Amino acid sequence: MSRPLLDLGDEITTAGGQRGVVTKREARPQGDLYSVVLEGSVQRVRHGWTREQLTRVGGDLQLGDCVRVTGECDTTGERLDRALGVIVDDYAEAEGPDFRVFVLGQSDAYECPVSQLTRIPKREALA
Repeated sequence: MSRPLLDLGDEITTAGGQRGVVTKREARPQGDLYSVVLEGSVQRVRHGWTREQLTRVGGDLQLGDCVRVTGECDTTGERLDRALGVIVDDYAEAEGPDFRVFVLGQSDAYECPVSQLTRIPKREALA
């Protein structure tokens, strides 16, 4: 399984341990390329990073991330198919759901495991 995408503004660390912030994502058929502003670097913006070279600080899915929800969620038992949502809470417990997600057009929050969530860019969610 591929790693979730990085979005503009995400804090990252490189494979070499440098910290930085994603400033651009370029979608390509062979894989996205990222531009990053590195902390303390003379050459502030570095282009051409692959997803495999970058790790998101704090984990791949976090509060405030826009996601697509697919599957049957714990709260209502309703089946969702790529429904647009935003993560509003995370659960530290080993058992049960991983995240609480508000889904566009629904009145209740859904509790979902990571396997049912796909991170999408904010610009896609706002389109």
